[in-house]
Amino acid sequence: MMKRAILILCILCTVSLAGYSPGERVLYIPAGTKINPFDRIFDAVAMVESNMNPNAYNKKENSVGIIQIREIRIKDFNNQTKSKYKLVEMYDPIKSKSVFMYYAKRIGHQYPEKIIRCWNGGENGMRYRQTKQYYQKVSLHLNKKLK
Repeated sequence: MMKRAILILCILCTVSLAGYSPGERVLYIPAGTKINPFDRIFDAVAMVESNMNPNAYNKKENSVGIIQIREIRIKDFNNQTKSKYKLVEMYDPIKSKSVFMYYAKRIGHQYPEKIIRCWNGGENGMRYRQTKQYYQKVSLHLNKKLK
C-alpha cells in the first residue's frame, strides 16, 4: 500500500512538473535596453548650456535651445547632412539632440573630451584653451551621472 502511494505521488509530481518546463530546450533572452553612449554627454552639455531648459535663448550669441545651438552650427549641419533645419527648430530638444548626435558620432564615443570641446569650440575645439575650461564644467555633470 505504501509503495503504491509513493508511486502515485511520484507520478503526480512528475506530471505537475511537466507543465512548468518547456517541451524542448529553448534559451529565452529578454529584449535588452538600447544604450546610447552619447546620452550622458548630451545631458551634461545640456546642464551647462541651459540647465536643461529647451526654451533657453542667449541673446549675445543668438544661440537657442537645450544645448544652445547657433546659426553657424545649423548651416554646417544642413550642408553636411542635406537637412533643412532652421535655428528656431532647435528649441525642440529632439531636433537639437539629433544635431548634437551627428557631431558626437563623427568623433566617437571613446573620446568624450573631444566631443565636448569640439561642441564648444567647433572642429578645432581641441586647440583652444577656453574649451578646456568648458570641458571641466561639463565633466562635473558627467561625473555626477556616474554615481
